[in-house]
Amino acid sequence: MKAIEATAAVAGGKMQIVLQGVPFTVAADRPEAAKFWRKANSGRWEADTFEFISRHAGADLTFVDIGAWIGPMTIYASKHAGRVIALVPDPVAHKDLVENVRLNGGNVDIWHVGVDNIEGKLTLYAAAGLGQSTSSAVKVGGAEEINIPVVTFDQLSERVGDAKRVIVKIDIEGHEFTVADKLIAFAKRHNAPMHLSVHPRILYDNAKGTLSKLAARRKIHRQTKTLIDKLRAIGTLTDTETGRPMTDFTLWQFIFPRTRVHNFTLEVVPHGPRA
Repeated sequence: MKAIEATAAVAGGKMQIVLQGVPFTVAADRPEAAKFWRKANSGRWEADTFEFISRHAGADLTFVDIGAWIGPMTIYASKHAGRVIALVPDPVAHKDLVENVRLNGGNVDIWHVGVDNIEGKLTLYAAAGLGQSTSSAVKVGGAEEINIPVVTFDQLSERVGDAKRVIVKIDIEGHEFTVADKLIAFAKRHNAPMHLSVHPRILYDNAKGTLSKLAARRKIHRQTKTLIDKLRAIGTLTDTETGRPMTDFTLWQFIFPRTRVHNFTLEVVPHGPRA
């Protein structure tokens, strides 16, 4: 891996990288983007997500990337799926995503929006600045704020249409708690396995503003367990970090005994055929 990593140098605002054995050219004129691509090129970033995409690969596959950011999974999936639908609300990240898709080709449908339960606008909070991967619809004090257009899961479902096979990667920095019911209905409708990033730490950091640390952890544990229980009703859940079934005890370990509340990722496999 060190030999591969050493080749990831910026030239003319571009970088040649390899993601899980597949070569790409990416936009790297922003220092933050170049730093990220070097990490991804080394193989040290989200190997489980790449594996999720590879496992479902096929020309009949539609990959839905909700929270596509600058496009690492979008461009990778473009080589493993017949069609990719990518949603990104951040205007700086959107610009990079468009360029990365242009550089690498593929049947990619880019939607410059967020996702919510109703149509309209949503406030996005960028604590680390726009263009980073951590912008969230969860309110953060002192963060840069922008209003973004949003689509509903019903509108997204219309865009997906009657695709034969659908999988979803969703990483929306805490907003998954708000849209859980609509997301689950979408997954059921399309019988879509999901790779879902869950961010209880963001909610916990927000709750500490009005609650004690213990009360905040208890509140976030209840909220996260509610989300987990809803997901269990439609499919089997696997903690991607360990490859083991997601249990109530695992969730307790993520919330209470650690110095920091632990974010985690689940793979959700629906029980049966689409409704």
